[in-house]
Amino acid sequence: MKPKRDQSIENILKSFVTQKRIAKGYNEIDLKKFWTDEMGETINKYTKSIRLRNEIVTAEISSIPLRTELQYSKAQVLKLLQDQFGYEKIRDIRIL
Repeated sequence: MKPKRDQSIENILKSFVTQKRIAKGYNEIDLKKFWTDEMGETINKYTKSIRLRNEIVTAEISSIPLRTELQYSKAQVLKLLQDQFGYEKIRDIRIL
């Protein structure tokens, strides 16, 4: 008897990506792409790095005035990220 091959490649890839180690890497790639696309050219220009560790996004900003402005709008940026990636994946943002 032949084994069932009803699973699509999409489902196989999704199950592969949802493994913990791989999912973390893809989440960070998605975060970087989202940050580049949504935060605008100016913020992206002064962003040294953006990373996701333990449900906390850390953004290193090289411009002090821009960093201060982002600190003041931290709640809005966090909500934007949570709306995109889910509340369970991102619980806080640190702007350094």
